[in-house]
Amino acid sequence: MGYIKDYEDYFKGIATAYKPIGHSEEESRFETMSQDAIISGARSNLNLTEYCLLLLKFEPKLIKNGTRQHRIEFTAAFEVVKDNARNDLDKTTIQDEALAMCEEIMAHIQNQNFQRSFPLGELQDDSVDFYEIEQVFDSCVGYGCEFKYFVTYNRASKIKTENWN
Repeated sequence: MGYIKDYEDYFKGIATAYKPIGHSEEESRFETMSQDAIISGARSNLNLTEYCLLLLKFEPKLIKNGTRQHRIEFTAAFEVVKDNARNDLDKTTIQDEALAMCEEIMAHIQNQNFQRSFPLGELQDDSVDFYEIEQVFDSCVGYGCEFKYFVTYNRASKIKTENWN
């Protein structure tokens, strides 16, 4: 399993399938970025005049879960942002719409998890937090969502004997 590729591919699929975002090769509305890059205002080729989905790089953490079982817990986050071209006149409207999109995307993820079809692992339902985006990329505002999911595995299955003397 390629944790990073699977994570990015899953959310790129959401950005493409979810009509209010509408990511495509012609209309770039999806990007994977680190929190530091977003805060520093690193530019990309996103069309920020429309709603865009920013995927933040996840943070993995290994948790021992019994004698042979371990789980990797991932803290993941995505943000929905749009340029506030009129400089605060649209801020509340943009943030309301961005929050509604975050809620809908998260409901989609929760529904997949309930149906045991969430492809990244198992969602930790009580870990979902929404947060306000005040200003990124000079004049963009929106909302974000942070959540946790985990993958359980037998630690012996991670050892590749051909890599050891």
